[in-house]
Amino acid sequence: MSQYLEDLRYFADNFVGTSPPIPGAQELINCAQRGTKYQIDEIAQTIRKVKEAGWNNSQIQGFDRPILDLNGNPTGRFTDIRLNNAALPLKYNELKSYVKSSVAGITSSSQLIGQFKAYFKGIENLNELKYSFDAKKLLAPTAIDPYPSAAAAKEAIEKKFKKILENPSNAMEILENMSPNLKSSLGIDPDDIVFTPAKRQEIVSAIIFVE
Repeated sequence: MSQYLEDLRYFADNFVGTSPPIPGAQELINCAQRGTKYQIDEIAQTIRKVKEAGWNNSQIQGFDRPILDLNGNPTGRFTDIRLNNAALPLKYNELKSYVKSSVAGITSSSQLIGQFKAYFKGIENLNELKYSFDAKKLLAPTAIDPYPSAAAAKEAIEKKFKKILENPSNAMEILENMSPNLKSSLGIDPDDIVFTPAKRQEIVSAIIFVE
């Protein structure tokens, strides 16, 4: 708890009340004071991530902000951290405070699948998107039901995301919304309507992290 309070102070000092204010920063602090346990776990992960990455307020566009398509229009879905892509390669950092049982339910979560598809409307390279799964919830000694290793957790999560990409409807929608630059970087033909197994693996390996 002392580390959590220290991290909250760090976040408040660096991102709340700044000029210009960072969108979503004050709301995050407010939620930390009255949120549910799950929300507080997510907030703790967000603050740890920002602190460990060493991002400053000129590199962050906001917290819990809309995912934008390449024309700057909201997709109707939200990201945990939206970054200044002019200053950093990374554009969106999606944080997941999942335990093992939550990982098992990834392919049945319409909210997660909708959000995942929205990200492909707003990136031109895979290095612009990162999914960070909280190691504290998935690995010993802090996880209740831990995976044996970070590699095992990553493999289990990747398997679920590959299932999303394997679904013909999901694949067609994602490919229709992919920018030509992203397709080109992945070696995907403009007329493709499905992902090959190799492309599914390439995509999930590039964006899924346990940290």
